[in-house]
Amino acid sequence: MLRYIVIYEYNRCMMKIFTKIMKALSDPNRVKILKLLQHNSNMCVYELKSLLQIAQPTVSKHLKILEEAGWWNTARTASG
Repeated sequence: MLRYIVIYEYNRCMMKIFTKIMKALSDPNRVKILKLLQHNSNMCVYELKSLLQIAQPTVSKHLKILEEAGWWNTARTASG
């Protein structure tokens, strides 16, 4: 019985992660952002805003959703 519960909880957790990932890809602009960042990971929000012709807060919201789903990490590391 315990094994069933563990497997059930694992599957439930994995389904939540899978759903979050797929929801992140459900918006065409988020897919475009990923493609743009794939070619130039140093693009700033302003550049994405200009290329996609959408508002800066919208770009930031999309980046946050992508980051929460594990598709993108907005954390910058300092060099030097």
